[in-house]
Amino acid sequence: MYFSSDSWGKFMPVHMHSDLMGMDEDELSSILKRLNINLHLHFENEKDKEINVKYMKDLLEGLRKMPVLNPKTGEQDHVDINLVEKIIVDPEYLKDMKTNKEIKLDIKLAGEKSSNSVHLSVLNENQGIQETESISLQTFEEMLFEAIHENKDQKLEEVKSFKEIVSILINRAVDNSRENKNQLLAWFSHDYVLDNGIGIIRDMKTDQEIGTFESIKYAFDLHDSVCNIDGILLYGRSFSDLKEKDRFDFSFYSIKHKKIFTFLANKSSHISTLENKSTASIERFKFLSGHFYEDHQYYQMIVEAESEKDLIKDIKQVHPLYASQMERFRKSRLLILEKSKQKQKQKKLTSQFSDIEIDF
Repeated sequence: MYFSSDSWGKFMPVHMHSDLMGMDEDELSSILKRLNINLHLHFENEKDKEINVKYMKDLLEGLRKMPVLNPKTGEQDHVDINLVEKIIVDPEYLKDMKTNKEIKLDIKLAGEKSSNSVHLSVLNENQGIQETESISLQTFEEMLFEAIHENKDQKLEEVKSFKEIVSILINRAVDNSRENKNQLLAWFSHDYVLDNGIGIIRDMKTDQEIGTFESIKYAFDLHDSVCNIDGILLYGRSFSDLKEKDRFDFSFYSIKHKKIFTFLANKSSHISTLENKSTASIERFKFLSGHFYEDHQYYQMIVEAESEKDLIKDIKQVHPLYASQMERFRKSRLLILEKSKQKQKQKKLTSQFSDIEIDF
């Protein structure tokens, strides 16, 4: 027998019925139905029917043991720790950013008698994901009390303290997958921000780097994805140019994660720009990634450029030093593109000379 957590807020009718033993099958079934509990049992005769009635009475008596504070008496029952694992909590979902596949995370509860605690886990066995947090029995009782009494239609997973623990576990799973498995996951309907590093915009047709940006925020849901690019500085291109699909890639060189996050717009994408705010957004983006270690040719350049962000962090346009600081900031971004251009010229020269045959 399993019952979903959306039944917690409806447990009061069970506790208000003191004479369960005097009820018939229809009355017992009615209570169970209100609690969102469905029994799939088949009975062929009166004896089986008696067994059915006894089973339902035993079940409802068991539910009496779950923690419900009676507002009239002020008395609180305690969790029957054997029933904790029967609670069904709605799953959460992750997106594998590389494969674009969805990963289901089951959320499980288990009672631990020896420590008088409840283990809350998020897991996906096929992906090797399992993160667990231990909650004291008293804390878990308080969560259930809130689910039952604060809002009659509230699920356990909607209780703030419960949600916070689930959030910690899922973020831990995302971080561990990135660090230990080189797997880039994102939690659905959760905003991720990359800002410790610098972004570079490249024209894929001309193989030229034509702009920089300061941060990028991205998110996924079940059917869509969107990234918002902020702090764009362009050189030799316009914001209207950025709307061309299959033309530009937006790569963020993350010092924190030691990875390159690349966002692209393909034919199914929608691109919008706001020149006055120096921003662009891509709906339904395509994603690629790579390593960004200390030996990368851009690493030191990106670290130095990142330090220049402090120049304009808190300075306002009315400040007397704004113009000079902004000019210095722009030069630091232009330097990235100049160095890139020099590397491209050197690469072309090397390629040209490698094709020349010299006879002696």
